[in-house]
Amino acid sequence: MKVKTILTVAVLFASSSAAFAQQNDAEIQQIGGDANMATIGQTGMLNSAFISQEADNDVAIIQQTGDNNVATVLQGFHPDANGFDTDAEIIQVGNRNEATITQTGRHEVSGFIHQTGDDNIAFIEQDKADDFNNARVEIVQTGGEQNYVLQQQEDRRGVFGEVHQEGDNNVVHQTQTIGGGGSGMFSHVVSNQFGDFNEADVDQNGERGSGETHQYGEDNHATIDQDGDENKGHILQEGMMNMAFVSQMGNMHSAHIHQNGNSNSASVMQNQ
Repeated sequence: MKVKTILTVAVLFASSSAAFAQQNDAEIQQIGGDANMATIGQTGMLNSAFISQEADNDVAIIQQTGDNNVATVLQGFHPDANGFDTDAEIIQVGNRNEATITQTGRHEVSGFIHQTGDDNIAFIEQDKADDFNNARVEIVQTGGEQNYVLQQQEDRRGVFGEVHQEGDNNVVHQTQTIGGGGSGMFSHVVSNQFGDFNEADVDQNGERGSGETHQYGEDNHATIDQDGDENKGHILQEGMMNMAFVSQMGNMHSAHIHQNGNSNSASVMQNQ
């Protein structure tokens, strides 16, 4: 018999007339059961939110609007659960914005971060299981300013990671590696950067993976490093300072670099 736990902490909406009420700290912990759902919504000032879940079919959602905004979701593996179907979503609008999602020991997982405006720092890590299959990461940063993304997926087969950044300083680091019982096959990452300083870095270790980096405008820099067999690397750069580098170790690789406009430099290295 399945036990269903639904816990919703809605909202800590503080009174604007009292400064101490603007701290807005919220925490939810769910251990065991099935189909757990946790939701936190915060508006204004020093918002901090934390959700921790250990079960099957978990869903975690954090929404923050305005000011400092720090959000963390931890979804781990409980010994009484099978570790299937886990979803985490963080949405932050305005000001400092820092979001972290960590998903460990799970099949069929997804992590989504959407940040709009100001500093915008996003971390998603999905790792460590005996046969860690089917994971998806999506990170969207719009509205400009600082922007930083770190995406890590380990011990997995059939993984996908996508990053979309618009405006200002823009940095992306995407890593997909093998280990444990995972095969590291059929992995794919893509990043799209529109405007300003731009930097992208892709590191893939495994077989039949593909890495794509698309950069449109401003300083531009891209690196793809792949180790394994039958991997594909693709870099597209349009406008301004441009640099590109692809390094592939193993057999039966393909690499493509396309550069249009301004300083331009390209390099491909393929070794067995």
